[in-house]
Amino acid sequence: MKCKNCGSDLEIGVIYCPDCGFENHMVSEYNLIEDTEFQEMQQKEKELLKNQQLKEERLKHQQNLKKKKKKIVLILGIFAALIVASLIIFFAVSAHQKYNSFDYQYSEALKAYEANDFESAVGFADRASSLDTNNLDAWVLLARAQYKLGNIPDALDIMENVYAMSSPEYSDESPETALEFLILLYYENGDYDSIRSMAANDTDNISIYEQYLVNKPFFSVEGGNYDDVQELELSSSDSDLDIYYTLDDSEPDTDSYKYTEPIEIGDGKTIVTAVCADSEGHLSLPVTMIYEVTLTAPDAPLVTPESGTYSSAEPIFVDVPMGCNAYYAWDGKTPDENSARYSGPITMPEGNSILSVILIDKNGLSSRVTTRNYIYISQVEDETL
Repeated sequence: MKCKNCGSDLEIGVIYCPDCGFENHMVSEYNLIEDTEFQEMQQKEKELLKNQQLKEERLKHQQNLKKKKKKIVLILGIFAALIVASLIIFFAVSAHQKYNSFDYQYSEALKAYEANDFESAVGFADRASSLDTNNLDAWVLLARAQYKLGNIPDALDIMENVYAMSSPEYSDESPETALEFLILLYYENGDYDSIRSMAANDTDNISIYEQYLVNKPFFSVEGGNYDDVQELELSSSDSDLDIYYTLDDSEPDTDSYKYTEPIEIGDGKTIVTAVCADSEGHLSLPVTMIYEVTLTAPDAPLVTPESGTYSSAEPIFVDVPMGCNAYYAWDGKTPDENSARYSGPITMPEGNSILSVILIDKNGLSSRVTTRNYIYISQVEDETL
């Protein structure tokens, strides 16, 4: 059998020409039924082959998709890993920077302190103070947080170190409030002597210390120059306080003179230093007054009449200034406080007499002696002569 299209010889049962592919319908030697069955069988084979090809192509396509998916997943995984690694590095660097940043640590300490999270405040403030050892605000904040936690000795150690620094400077914390905090720590730690010692050397801020100290004594006479003996009284605003004083420019304590009565400030320089003491022996700050008393002896007394000869017994008068007494003696003797005290006119004696008079003031100082020579001759004697 030959191909109707190209004339090539065809084998029996071949439907398509192997040379030109033309379908051959001329199968004369076979039964139509068998031919039909054969065609159906061929068609099924074609369909099976086509289906097989489709399956293979689908499988291949699926495999290609899987490969692409794997590549995409791999790429995405690498990209994600890079992002994660970058984030880890970023946060690590950021955390490292924060850990070594004074501003960050101090800011966090402030936030924690204001939120009453004092343990966290201690941690942040401690780190901040280690990053900048000269920043007093961080040290004071650390001490305040320790105080809030009840760690008074730790807080006190920190504040003592702050005040051990020369010329401390602050920005957030004022020197006055920092000083008040230190004094409070001393007070709550029962260290009265440290408060008193600091106050004695810090007169510019004395008002900050006063509420923690025993009240100082009052002097009735201010220090200064005087020309008369002064009577000094010491007192206190609290009647339960005792007063002790010295007169030799030393600082008094409870072994010094105890004040019980007014102190007489006599001639010369006198330095009076006094303190108050409470029942526990705590002393106030000392108060010192310096007195310069210059006593002047009274002038020689004025005695009248003048020396001379008299024919009648003239009364003799002595001018006695206030605060003085006059004493007199006859016959040229020098009077003293044991001599006759002038209390009124003296009767002039007959004959030739010498009167000596002095003044002695309340301070015991004596004047120069005033001398008068009286010659009293009565008229009776003159007539006899």
